Amino acid sequence: VSGTADFVFSEPTNVESFAQVGGVNIPINIYGVPWIIGAKKNLPNFNRFYSLNNVQVTRKLEVTRTDITPGPLATNVMYVMSITNHLGWSLWNSYDTNYPGILDVVVRDNLNMQLANDVPLVWSISTNLEADLAINNWPGSAWRSSTTDWNSKEPSAYSFVYSNWDCAFLPESIYRSGTGQFEPLVENPLWETGVTPPPVLPKFELRTTNYLQAYLIDRANNRIVDYVQLAGPTSYRQLNEELRDPDHYGGQDRPMWSTNRIGDFASAAVTPTWGMVDQILVSQDLQHAPAPGWKSPPNIPDALKGVPEKEAAFFQAFYTGLKTVGKDGVPYPNDSLAQQAPYVPSRLMYEYTMWSANDPLVHYLASDLRDSFGGAHFGRSDGTTSPPLPQPDKLLYQLDYADSGAESRYQPWGRNAQLVNLGEKFDYNNRYNYAYRDSLVWGSDFWDFPTNKFPSVGWIGRVHRGTPWQTVFLKATNILNFVTGVQGEYAAGTNTWNLWTGNQNNYDNAHSAPVDDRLLFDLFTAAPNDNAQRGALSVNQTHLASLSALFGGMVVLTNETAGALGNYPSIATTPIITNMIISPAGVDVASSAIWQIQNDITATRGNTNLFPLGVFTHVGDILRVPALSEQSPFLQFVDNDGAGQDFRPYDISDELYEWLPQQTMGLLRLGTPRYVVYCYGQALKPASGGTVLGGNFSQLVTNYQVVAESAMRVVLRVDNAAATNSAPRVIIESSTPLAPQ
Repeated sequence: VSGTADFVFSEPTNVESFAQVGGVNIPINIYGVPWIIGAKKNLPNFNRFYSLNNVQVTRKLEVTRTDITPGPLATNVMYVMSITNHLGWSLWNSYDTNYPGILDVVVRDNLNMQLANDVPLVWSISTNLEADLAINNWPGSAWRSSTTDWNSKEPSAYSFVYSNWDCAFLPESIYRSGTGQFEPLVENPLWETGVTPPPVLPKFELRTTNYLQAYLIDRANNRIVDYVQLAGPTSYRQLNEELRDPDHYGGQDRPMWSTNRIGDFASAAVTPTWGMVDQILVSQDLQHAPAPGWKSPPNIPDALKGVPEKEAAFFQAFYTGLKTVGKDGVPYPNDSLAQQAPYVPSRLMYEYTMWSANDPLVHYLASDLRDSFGGAHFGRSDGTTSPPLPQPDKLLYQLDYADSGAESRYQPWGRNAQLVNLGEKFDYNNRYNYAYRDSLVWGSDFWDFPTNKFPSVGWIGRVHRGTPWQTVFLKATNILNFVTGVQGEYAAGTNTWNLWTGNQNNYDNAHSAPVDDRLLFDLFTAAPNDNAQRGALSVNQTHLASLSALFGGMVVLTNETAGALGNYPSIATTPIITNMIISPAGVDVASSAIWQIQNDITATRGNTNLFPLGVFTHVGDILRVPALSEQSPFLQFVDNDGAGQDFRPYDISDELYEWLPQQTMGLLRLGTPRYVVYCYGQALKPASGGTVLGGNFSQLVTNYQVVAESAMRVVLRVDNAAATNSAPRVIIESSTPLAPQ
């Protein structure tokens, strides 16, 4: 994609759309509205953007008494919170060769974060993050590994340009329930006393928005190489729901973040929560702690510090008196009036969102980048690394990384990591499914974009249509009807397509399925005018002779016969393609390829599940015939030497599958019904003496005289004759008077 020599980057805005401001057109970018309208090979592209939003909550408890009488009188609570947002991005030269010259790279993110409770806004930040780079002779991917299996190949890390930003939105701070505000954490903070009952955190909502802008400019030509501006990721999190454990009522379990209070309704107004009680119990006996969280309190004697068993006995003595004896038989007297619980629960909650280009050439909209399986998800851990916190930084310069928290979204022909391990309800392990990815396009270098004028309208199938690894689809299989596992048990095709596109809107995906590309032929034609189109063959033609005239003599591509490719499976071997001339049906009809095609057309058209009226209602409906593409009689699918080697993963490209549609779609028309009507008319007048002059039948004409005659030939066209969503429309195409006979 190239721009003009004179362009201006205005600051993007997050409004949906507008045409004018104050009645004046202004040059402005709108986040979420793309610039890029086409794809071109050998250009570096935007690749990934992630957000790892972490919230850490720690609760400290202090029990107090007025004298050394065993048992506390009050419980003080201190909450310490921190919130950080870790952001990262990468750009990628996915082609094998270097990009010559200097590319100026600018990546900007407008980050807004707000933390609000039930009443006031307590914390907010708005910041602009920016990176400016100049890349000279950007290295190509130089695909590593000697394996011929592209599922295992990794590109050179030098082909990626990447960076990350850390935003400490809320540094470690103490939340004060009395003021509803935060204050910085100091070494020996004061406790908030006299709060009854011991407080829980208010309802916190964390709102995060990102507005990302990234562009690459070829310095020598002053041209835009790539441009992306994304409205998102956007997040609204209810932190209390992420933090809390289920209600708890005693027992051996120790869920530290249960918020239901102990006691009956009368005493619950002044009692701590069960989570606080469990924190105190663990601090006394070290049993059933959910995760490591032991921290030596400030007033622990030096002789006990760092030994949890002794610290627990010392804390228990606060409750039981001066003569408390520990498990080691040693007394641990405690005459303190205030004692902090040595067990301090801490919970880390995170939201991780990865937006990644499946096909590096396509990233126009956020839905093109959204990975529904490895994308936005939440997690939490209690002071441990289990479950592991995602480590997405390595995914900025690798396609696959085990600890990233998500599988790679980069899934051309031959790779399967994105959908693997999802189970039978998805097409999770099919690396070679041409229903939603382009055959033999192992990587960006394998794209074959046609240039100059198309020889026929069927060549529209060679255009990259803007979904991951998908040209305009001219084949027969509908991915939405694909099932796996128990036949009919799962709508696996719909699930797979939703994951593949990143769009979870079933209505959108039902209308963006590749097989619906056939409707483009209602809009495009190779005919210069309507008269030229009349010579085309109707898609509803039923006669073998007509189809034989259409296909006979056509040059068709075919893959080589068995054994020509040698060592299978290997993508290092270039497929051997040849051509042949299609012979007419001839005398031996049953053995001809055209007869096979006609049979398949008849069977497909008669399938009332596909075509309820038994006719094609769009020109492109004929593309649902498998024999025209993926079951073409001119293609060699399996060898015939007894081994049964499948040629399809390594030998048959989209160009071969769609060669017949490419050559024939410009020669077909819908076949609108036309009727020729001969109209005969006479002009009459009463004949002499043919009128009754009196009685009950006065003025009745009993005989007429012919005074004029005419004849017309009328041609009627019926539009929408087979339409299911609109009424037929009759149009008079011609009306010709006939000469006297």
